[in-house]
Amino acid sequence: MRFFGLARVGVCWRPVLPGLIVLLLTSACVAMQTASLSSQTPVSIHPGQRIQDAVNRYPAGTAFLIREGVHARQTIYPKDRMSFTGEPGSVLDGQQATAQAIVAGKTHGVTVRGLRITGYVPPDSGAAVEGHGSDGWVVESNEIDHNSNGASRAYGIRIGSGWVLRANTIHHNGWVGIAGYRAVDSLIEGNDVYANPPDAFEDNVGEAANIKLFECGRITLRDNYVHDGPFLGIWLDRSEPEMTVEANKVLNHGDAGIWFEVGYKGVIRGNYVENAGYLGRYSSGWVSGAGIQVTNSPDVSVIDNTVANSLNGILGQQARGYADGPYGSSELRNLLVQGNTIVMPRGQTGIVDNIGTNAPYVQWNNRFEGNHYVLESNARPFRWMSLNLDEWQWQAYGHRTEASFGR
Repeated sequence: MRFFGLARVGVCWRPVLPGLIVLLLTSACVAMQTASLSSQTPVSIHPGQRIQDAVNRYPAGTAFLIREGVHARQTIYPKDRMSFTGEPGSVLDGQQATAQAIVAGKTHGVTVRGLRITGYVPPDSGAAVEGHGSDGWVVESNEIDHNSNGASRAYGIRIGSGWVLRANTIHHNGWVGIAGYRAVDSLIEGNDVYANPPDAFEDNVGEAANIKLFECGRITLRDNYVHDGPFLGIWLDRSEPEMTVEANKVLNHGDAGIWFEVGYKGVIRGNYVENAGYLGRYSSGWVSGAGIQVTNSPDVSVIDNTVANSLNGILGQQARGYADGPYGSSELRNLLVQGNTIVMPRGQTGIVDNIGTNAPYVQWNNRFEGNHYVLESNARPFRWMSLNLDEWQWQAYGHRTEASFGR
């Protein structure tokens, strides 16, 4: 077929042809221009417009600007690499009638920024911002609050893999503020997380916490302010190796401030924990509700933290009833507690067990070294070999290396 020359249409050149070929080429050029514009110029969404209609209409990679005001009863199912940025005062409000605000599915590279997300009623074990199964998202500078569903396990946000969750305020959500399930390689940084849940209740499931990550791996939690929760602060449960909890401020929790439970190889470093375990009670056979506690987890280091005025200080726990996991035995081995400052006017630091053997104390290389203890009038501040010990007895069991004590 013969061409009769080239003509420019927008940014495209096309052959000057009669008939169908001209139409097809022109349509392709127009589509290219539309995609280019959609990727460069944010699409404005005003209150009253349905956000999902715009998502359906535009291609992957489109940026949306969510205009100031209340966007009521919206649920967004994004495409890859889309971004949703809120103007100051932009609110996604479920009005206690819509289950979820954003559902990630298996999308990649989505950004959510500057929105308030409130009033959703997530399904049991679901989140208002549901990221499970996604990867590479950036979620930052949002407020995620007051999303709950009665007695159902409702979360504020659940992360995916390869996420950055940064500088959000997450509070007053049903059971958990930040949740995670089988997510890896994510960063949780600089968030203000509190009052998740807002009040104590009978937690028969064992899940309520400001932050709970379950079966996750290679997650870093850094520089978060986690506070004022009636249950746990940061709870890592059945983790894969290389979990890192560092430089967080963890205040005022009814149960443990930081709990590393049944995981593998991790580090808890440079955190400040105060007033953990305020709803707990002392018992003669078991010690819990600590500022930091590590349970049935090998190769965990607890380094350079400050734990102050909590029900108990820093604890290792070896409990029966935990099955071995995919990375080996679920035993308290190679615990290193070093360089911490522990202020204990009450409570204890050390190791407890209910397995009826001395292995956690004499065979499994668990050690406390170079810590500074402020004991005030606490007469028996240490727990070892099922005994309550003073500082001199503690040292007699081998905990001598550069330890210091203050009364």
